[in-house]
Amino acid sequence: MLAHLLALVLSTEGGMPFIAPGHLEGRPPRSEASPLQALIDAAAPGAVVEVEPGLYRGDLYIDHPLRLVGKGRPKLVGSGKGSVIRIRASSVAVEGLDIDGLAGGDMMADSSGVHAAAPNVIVRDCHIANTLFGIYLRETPGARIENNVIRGMPGKAAGEKGSGIHIWNTLGFTFVGNDIADARDGIYIQNASEGMVRGNVARQVRYGLHYMSSDDNVFEDNLFENSAAGAVLMFSRRLQFRRNQFLHNRGFASVGLLFSQRVSQQRHRRIRRRAGDLRLLLREPIRRERLSGQPDTAHSVRPPDGYALRRQLLVGERRAGP
Repeated sequence: MLAHLLALVLSTEGGMPFIAPGHLEGRPPRSEASPLQALIDAAAPGAVVEVEPGLYRGDLYIDHPLRLVGKGRPKLVGSGKGSVIRIRASSVAVEGLDIDGLAGGDMMADSSGVHAAAPNVIVRDCHIANTLFGIYLRETPGARIENNVIRGMPGKAAGEKGSGIHIWNTLGFTFVGNDIADARDGIYIQNASEGMVRGNVARQVRYGLHYMSSDDNVFEDNLFENSAAGAVLMFSRRLQFRRNQFLHNRGFASVGLLFSQRVSQQRHRRIRRRAGDLRLLLREPIRRERLSGQPDTAHSVRPPDGYALRRQLLVGERRAGP
């Protein structure tokens, strides 16, 4: 069973998966621009731009530092052809907005509810729906993403949509209190190190956490549930996991935690079997004949070198049938 899942995550030549970012979207044409664009362009650097309640159609381009703050949850409905909010300047904050991508956009451009390509970006208290990616962070050191609700595209196959939060090639970031569902993966961390991921929820996705080539990150008090895998961790070092929950991940090859270093599948299996000093409660779905008449099984495991796991809870369900 696990071989099927491992084949998915080690699908490129040499066993090293890599997803390069798409081309960077620029300023939308006038026909696709939001009526708020004039306010953005007229605002002085560092200004606070308040958005009154209402519905605003079209996409936004932010190219200088400012705070864009919704009052009474205004709704921004994108053009359906690209990212709804495109941040191309440092020290931009987006807060208190409802964002709808109209289930459109371009996967080759990583179209998102909010797409940022600059340092020190804040996205806070936004509700994002019907977008290919919820929030895409491209080289955004110092990014802070907190208390957002992200709903992707229910009913679309995983390959036809992006992740709830995707970060690429970044040093230093914070994800706190976000709620994600119906995306490809909940949180995708790629070549992004020295981050804090705390108190997030991801459900009804492929992998709650998809993670590779990123070192020195801390994960605390997150919940990953009702997906094919709670977390898939690859090619990374010095990770710390504390008090996370991986619950009811289902499917033929489902797992709570999948570790994959730059090693063979045999080595991966040996890691899973080896007893050690870090005890995890493993109740992932397994075939009935392996249960030996018991509803659940508990194991002690040792993760790969460089991982620190503390008080992780993994709970699955007994598979009905053989």
